[in-house]
Amino acid sequence: MEDPEFQKQMKKLQNSKEFKEAFKQTADKLKDPNTLAQNEAKMEHMLKVGNDQLKKQAGGVMEEVMMSLNDPAVQAEMAKMAKDPNFNKMLQNMASDPQFKNYMEAVSYSLAHCRFDRRFALPV
Repeated sequence: MEDPEFQKQMKKLQNSKEFKEAFKQTADKLKDPNTLAQNEAKMEHMLKVGNDQLKKQAGGVMEEVMMSLNDPAVQAEMAKMAKDPNFNKMLQNMASDPQFKNYMEAVSYSLAHCRFDRRFALPV
């Protein structure tokens, strides 16, 4: 964005007739309460659908994780990683990341919607 060529192109775009007309049309639409309500409803729906898809994907990942926990090689690798101080430090750094909170919420949702068998997790 700091590239002078990019800034030159953006300035040219902002001064173009098409840009000004599109900007005016958008501003006019945003003044209309009906259009504003329609757009808000569309965005809310898209957000809900996106969140639902993320939760489903997280559930699928959790199923795979739970099934892999029965593998002795995976169990040995987990034990090795748990003893590694660098791994523990990495986990602490991840836990303090705000983006990781969203991931943990999706995982919690998956755990809450799975019933556990000693061999694997099945979606409820």
